[in-house]
Amino acid sequence: MRNDSRLFFLLFSVCFYLACSDAPPIVYTYTLTPGVGLEELKLGASGDEVRQVFGEPVLKTEDLGSTQRHYMEYFSEGLQFYFDPSTNTDVDLSLPITQIIASGKYAGRTNQGAIIGSSIEQIHILHGIPNFFDEDLNQDQYPGIHFCYDFENFVSRIKVQ
Repeated sequence: MRNDSRLFFLLFSVCFYLACSDAPPIVYTYTLTPGVGLEELKLGASGDEVRQVFGEPVLKTEDLGSTQRHYMEYFSEGLQFYFDPSTNTDVDLSLPITQIIASGKYAGRTNQGAIIGSSIEQIHILHGIPNFFDEDLNQDQYPGIHFCYDFENFVSRIKVQ
């Protein structure tokens, strides 16, 4: 019985050590470029190419009435890759990606240095004055990139198209 207690204590100690380790989680950072895409995954790349880089996605569909908008989601990366709307009910990964959205856990930057959580003022310093501000969507629109803000005017999503 005494050996069992020692074994249990040793196992518990190892588990506790691993759970409390200061080692940071592995985070991959990527650069978003307006109108171009995400580093080696350019707009126009196929869904199959995205899958080769990031692995198996969660496939999702938005119902737009007479059409469907399919996209690939990678929660751990904070990335979504969108296809053009179509009447197809099935996702076709051979089609080109037309929009990339970064949010939540996205750890990368834009090519000008903006990140999720940047303030509206920081965006204006980094990217200049926007071509258009959409009050309904609370977003700055620049050629090839949109910055969506939360209710406190911090970036919550970055769209590249």
